[in-house]
Amino acid sequence: MNEKKYQIFVSSTYDDLKEERDALFYSILEIRHLPVGMEMFNASDTSQWEVIKRTIDMSDYYVLVVAKRYGSVNDLGISYTELEFDYAVSQGIPIIVFELHRDAHWPADRFEVSKAEQLKKFGEKYKKDRQISFWRDKSDLAKEFLASFLKLMAQTPRPGWVREGGVSSSETATEILRLTKENSSLKAALSRQQQANSLNDELDEDLDELLAQLSKHTYELTVLLRTKDGTPARREIVHAGTLDFERLFLKMAEKLWQGCELGYLRYYLGMHFMGDWMTKIDSPRDYRPEVAGVDSWLQKLKAWDLVVPSVQSRPVAPVTYIKPRPEDPDTYIAWKLTEKGERLEKHLLRNMFENDQ
Repeated sequence: MNEKKYQIFVSSTYDDLKEERDALFYSILEIRHLPVGMEMFNASDTSQWEVIKRTIDMSDYYVLVVAKRYGSVNDLGISYTELEFDYAVSQGIPIIVFELHRDAHWPADRFEVSKAEQLKKFGEKYKKDRQISFWRDKSDLAKEFLASFLKLMAQTPRPGWVREGGVSSSETATEILRLTKENSSLKAALSRQQQANSLNDELDEDLDELLAQLSKHTYELTVLLRTKDGTPARREIVHAGTLDFERLFLKMAEKLWQGCELGYLRYYLGMHFMGDWMTKIDSPRDYRPEVAGVDSWLQKLKAWDLVVPSVQSRPVAPVTYIKPRPEDPDTYIAWKLTEKGERLEKHLLRNMFENDQ
C-alpha cells in the first residue's frame, strides 16, 4: 500500500529564523512529508502573493513559528506572516503554532522593538481558541513539531496525496531539501546583487557629480626633452597644449592602478603625449621625454581622494626605463589609485564604451 504524503506550509519571519526553518524542514522530510514556505516566493510581490495563496490552498497543514519579530509589512501595515496566517484560517487549513518561550535565550539583534505592539496583537489573534507549543532553540522546535504534528495528523486527517511509482520517498525528500536550500541561496544572492546594484547606482551618481566639477577645468601640458643625465636638450620643449580631465586621468590611471613612481610617470606621459617628436631627433636613445607639472596634478587628485602616496621597497631589477642609481634609497614613494579612483576609472571606461556603441 502506498504511503500518503502531506504538504505542510511553514510560515514565519525569515532572516531571524533561517536555522530554525531549516531544522523544521528537515524534520518534515524525515517523516516523509513535504515542506513548503517563503523560500520559494517573494511575498512582497503582488503576483507572488497569489501563488502563495494557491500553495496554501493545496497544503494539508499550516505551521506558524513565532519569535521576536513581526516582520516586513504590506501597504496596510500587516506583516506577510500574519497575511499567510489569516488566509490559512479563512480556508480552514489545520494550524499548529510554535512560539518562542519567554525565558529562551535570544540574540538582541533578532528583536524588533519598533513593532512589538503589532506582534503582541498578532499573538492575541493566533492564541485565540488554539493550543500553543513553546520552544527554546531549533532542536527543541523540531521535537515540539514532531509531537504536535503527529497528534494533529491523527485528530484531523487530510486528503494528502499518494505517489504512483517513480522514485523512492527518500530520494524525493532528499531532492526537495536540496532544491529548497538551493532556492534559498539563490534568493539571498539575488537580494545581495540587487543591493549592490542599488549602491552602484548611487555611487555612479556621486561620480557623475564629481566629473561635472573636474571637467570644468583644463590642464596645461608641457612635454620637456631631457638628456639621460637630466640636463635640458637643445630644444627643451617639444610639445605644449591643454588636456581635458578625463583624457588625462585615464592615461595616468594606466600606471597608477598598480602604483607608480613620480619620475617614471613623468616619462610615461611624456612618451605618450609628445607625438612623433622622437622620430625627428638625432640619437633618440640619448634623450628622455617627461611631462612637467605631474607632481601638481597628483596633489590635486589626492585632494579629491582619487590617489594616495605610499612608501614602497625598490625592486632589485625594476622593469622601468629609468634605472635606479647606486645612491638611490631602498624605498621610494609610489602613487596609487584609491578605491574611489578605481571606481572613477571604471566609470569613465564604461561611459566611453557605451558612447562608442
